[in-house]
Amino acid sequence: MLHTLSCLLRSHQTSHTLVQMAAGCSLLIVLAAVDAAFSGDWSRIGAISKDTELWLQSALGLLGMWHLIMGAAAYSIAEQHGRPKLLATIKALAVGTIPVLELMLDIQTEHD
Repeated sequence: MLHTLSCLLRSHQTSHTLVQMAAGCSLLIVLAAVDAAFSGDWSRIGAISKDTELWLQSALGLLGMWHLIMGAAAYSIAEQHGRPKLLATIKALAVGTIPVLELMLDIQTEHD
């Protein structure tokens, strides 16, 4: 799969730009969901229902666990390949899967 991704995104600069845009969009969506789930404002003005607010709270709990797993994976991959561990871990904790894929894509590109 990584080989397919690297073929599709052959230009190193283009792939980084796309990955950074995807990570930024993902982070904005998560921040909006956190605001919707925990501020109470969205349900108060009728943008979402109270049930949706509660569902978002549960979903964000699961997402948080996934980000912890991705943070550990990013640390491990970065450590194995001599990359900055702290930066990889922080990015994965904040955004989730996308920085881990970016790290793997960078390593795959180096080997090609």
